[in-house]
Amino acid sequence: MANSNLFSFDEISKKEKKIAQGNTNNSPTIPSTPSRDSDYDQAMQAGYRATEEKDYQTAQTEFRKALQARPNDIYAQQALQNIEFYIARQSNPLANFTSSSIIL
Repeated sequence: MANSNLFSFDEISKKEKKIAQGNTNNSPTIPSTPSRDSDYDQAMQAGYRATEEKDYQTAQTEFRKALQARPNDIYAQQALQNIEFYIARQSNPLANFTSSSIIL
């Protein structure tokens, strides 16, 4: 039976993008400078664009740049974790199937 609580990759990406566009009030506060914030914002936006285009290697690079600008940022960490999951899924798509999801 399907779990109605599961989100599609597109839904997750859209939620992450909304967070990066200004709902980062809950991110840990660390010392930052305007250039670091700008680097972070640019990298996050580039990462989300690459994710929408399913260019996961570029997205991974961009989210890592965002983490360099804001170490320990939970949104960049989550985005990178999601991208690494997408990359793993691409390299082994059958790993996502369980015996209960295979219909014979």
